[in-house]
Amino acid sequence: MICLAPPGRKRNLTEGPIIKPLLALSLPIMASSAMQTAYNVADTFWLGRIGAEAVAALSIGWPLIFLLISIAAGLSMAGTTLVSQYTGADEPEKANQMAGQVFILLLVLGVSFAVVGVLVARPLLVLMGTPDDVLPLAVVYAQIIFGGVVLMFGSFIFQSIISGWGDTVTPMKLMLVSVVLNIVLDPVLIFGAGPIPRLGVAGAAIATVFSRGVASIIGFYLLFSGKKGITIRPHDLVPRPREIKRVIQIGVPSAVEQSTLALGFTMMASVVAQFGTVALASYGIGSRLISILSMPAMGFSMAVSIMVGQNLGAGKERRAERVGWLSSGAIMLILTAGGAVSFLLAKPLVSVFIVEEDRAVIELGSRFIKFIGFGMGAFGVRMVLNGVFRGAGDTVTSMAFSILALWGFRIPLAVGLSSSMGTDGIWLGILLSYIITPSIAVLWFRRGKWKEKSISGRGWEPSKRKNPRLEDDDIG
Repeated sequence: MICLAPPGRKRNLTEGPIIKPLLALSLPIMASSAMQTAYNVADTFWLGRIGAEAVAALSIGWPLIFLLISIAAGLSMAGTTLVSQYTGADEPEKANQMAGQVFILLLVLGVSFAVVGVLVARPLLVLMGTPDDVLPLAVVYAQIIFGGVVLMFGSFIFQSIISGWGDTVTPMKLMLVSVVLNIVLDPVLIFGAGPIPRLGVAGAAIATVFSRGVASIIGFYLLFSGKKGITIRPHDLVPRPREIKRVIQIGVPSAVEQSTLALGFTMMASVVAQFGTVALASYGIGSRLISILSMPAMGFSMAVSIMVGQNLGAGKERRAERVGWLSSGAIMLILTAGGAVSFLLAKPLVSVFIVEEDRAVIELGSRFIKFIGFGMGAFGVRMVLNGVFRGAGDTVTSMAFSILALWGFRIPLAVGLSSSMGTDGIWLGILLSYIITPSIAVLWFRRGKWKEKSISGRGWEPSKRKNPRLEDDDIG
């Protein structure tokens, strides 16, 4: 039985067995990822009741939104890395200070991105080749989400800081509150109820912004009240050049990684859009199902980052490496099984998200899922190893592999193969990128250079731990 530590109590991740705390950390993260996916799944489900155009608007609009908010997600990873390493080094004041620097930096960026996003939404969607029947809906959706992006940033800030300290349960609870609100509001705002008019795609966007905002405000209260292990005080919000520099050193590569991925997803949506609304809707539904399948990998990736960060902060390099190997093997088995199930049930799964009359979308979307099912295990390994690199502070390596997978293999293969194979070429290009990149990542992981980027490695000045601990062999 896996017992989750109480949200307000620090979990020891630097001693004892590995698998039990790995699961204890990753299960709440998986649950949070499931809830995160529930946002888009709920939107896709209800908008699917309207028709393919509404689903297509969400499919092409979301990558554009993700392009900007991914910068927040990337920079917030610096919070997880630094808070986890200073927690492992038993330096709570430094952990609080780093949390404050991440908080103020992301808040300022959030305001800036909200203004930029609203202004550039339409021209970028036009540039992406959005079909004429989809463009007005996609613009409305994107502009509303951008207008509330500051509230959405709050969830990244809270989750990264508290997770780095070792509490993944509280972010899960807040995500649950947010998702329940979104699920309740979606049909009401999309279809109208009583005095509330039918808002369609705009209703889905408003529901997302409002529900995210409620969770963010609660998260801010917990960070400043000190009720969950980390306490951000007013003096922690005063910009400190040295700490900001460290946040940027770790966060910018992750931000570049995330934003480059988002740009790549936008590019992929543009490639698919050339084949029409049916292909775009199929791709959007298939992507939602893939995000569900990959939830275990997301959970393991974040859990591994936390465990590797704390162990390297404590000077336990061998244990950190063991975390990476065990996690990679476990996720390979889990996602291979998930991919097999998705292959067998592809058509029923796609049918959930679209009206029965849109048979072309069901056929094409299920074919996409069957292609991707073969590569899910390898895809999970790359996600876990990227978690290892980020936890060590080696975010440049994580960035490099993510960019290689998408821009080095997936997009070129999808573009090249689609010219002769149509949409099957796009699906095959995605599959090949899932398989090739993890093979290279495993070889790089074995070299061990990533260990030098932590606060106790050569990439950063040694931590002044009061009680340095010896490497232990209790790594079962």
